[in-house]
Amino acid sequence: MNFLRGGKSVINIYDNAEKAMANKALQMNLKKATATAILKRNEAAAISETFENSRDAAINSRDMSIPRLRELLDEFIANAEKNGVRTFVFDDYEGVRAKIAQIIKSRGADFIVKSKSMLTEEIELNGYLKENGIEPVETDLGEFIVSIAGEKPSHLTAPALHKSRKEIAKLFNEKLGMPYSEDVEELCYFARRYLREKFMNAKVGITGANFAVADSGLVAVVENEANARLAINLPKTHIAVFGVEKIVGKLTELPHFLNVLSKSATGQLLNAYTSVVGAPDENKERFFIIVTKKRFEIAADEVFSEALRCVRCGACQNICPVFQRLSGHGYEFTYAGPIGTVLAPFFLGYRKCMQLIDASSLCGFCKSICPMKINLPGLILEHRFRCGADPAAGKTLYRRVKKIFSLGHSLVMSNNYLSTAVAPLARLYFAAARKISGKNYIPLWSRFSKRDFMGLSGKTFMERYFKK
Repeated sequence: MNFLRGGKSVINIYDNAEKAMANKALQMNLKKATATAILKRNEAAAISETFENSRDAAINSRDMSIPRLRELLDEFIANAEKNGVRTFVFDDYEGVRAKIAQIIKSRGADFIVKSKSMLTEEIELNGYLKENGIEPVETDLGEFIVSIAGEKPSHLTAPALHKSRKEIAKLFNEKLGMPYSEDVEELCYFARRYLREKFMNAKVGITGANFAVADSGLVAVVENEANARLAINLPKTHIAVFGVEKIVGKLTELPHFLNVLSKSATGQLLNAYTSVVGAPDENKERFFIIVTKKRFEIAADEVFSEALRCVRCGACQNICPVFQRLSGHGYEFTYAGPIGTVLAPFFLGYRKCMQLIDASSLCGFCKSICPMKINLPGLILEHRFRCGADPAAGKTLYRRVKKIFSLGHSLVMSNNYLSTAVAPLARLYFAAARKISGKNYIPLWSRFSKRDFMGLSGKTFMERYFKK
């Protein structure tokens, strides 16, 4: 019954899941990419003698910094400005976008080179720049691929994880005029030549920041392609855009974060390039633009504040059975997977996220693999409780039906006599359903309408026991 799905007012997980599951190529790409990522992560963590110690140190650092975010923000700004960096803080997306566009235009630039940044995806910077006559050129290979495809990133660290080599070869051929080739080296070399010209002529470069250090006013940018390093150093103007949650207290804490990030994100002992950026070079300028939207609200929440420990490694996405089939696009939010499910209600509200917070098996794999040990299943469950009590979520038909099913299931399963009495009726229902459709299904709720349930046994255990 499609009217239960909520229409465009909600993130329609069930429709998105059906489309994703029907795409066999997507399923194959996701399965291969996530399995490889998990294997590499586990191997890197296993051979590292310092991983667990760094993990604990990074968690301790975050737990110390989150309650002090406002204080650390002030300290970071003071030290960054001592280094000659101009800093701006915004709580709204429009202000961030407008400031960035103003800086770019005042430098006479009609295009910018840009490294991968989830924060710029969050504020929808690329679309805004295009509307204002500025071409954003993505220089991370994965981001470059999805940008010319007209898509959004589908993963925190692997934006083109959902695409195969054949799809990329076809894309380069159709969009960029490259002779068709599925050879990985040729594809990479073509992209490199295309982007190198952009780098050499860019007046402004934009990057994100993986971490910002309060006691020194520095930011750290971690990567594997050197494109961020080029975006930082070649243009005359560099803009780093990041969320306030990226701030850590001391420079001595940074190595612990770099240690856990490299292994959890890409399965490397250490990332290829780590740029620690402070004072601009002579005749150059640097801006740090810090976004606080919803961050202080999350930090003040006694339950959800631990979500700000996240280092955006993507490990929870790789291991999540829902993400492995849905892909990042199915979440309709910048941050997909378990961590996205935790963050989305703060930014979008429970009414829009009522299906999203149900899109988790609560299996606990994400909690076990998270380098910062965030209790992701527990936080998702807490959202379900809060959504049920939130008047702003509205008394939608979806919520009413969900509540009826939940209460009915709880009532039947908690009462042995009632479950015994209902079992024969359930057997008759499933027998009729299988005769009509060939499946054991529940047609009253679209969440289950296409699933084939295991049929009920002809007799209960107690019936068999007493018969003997």
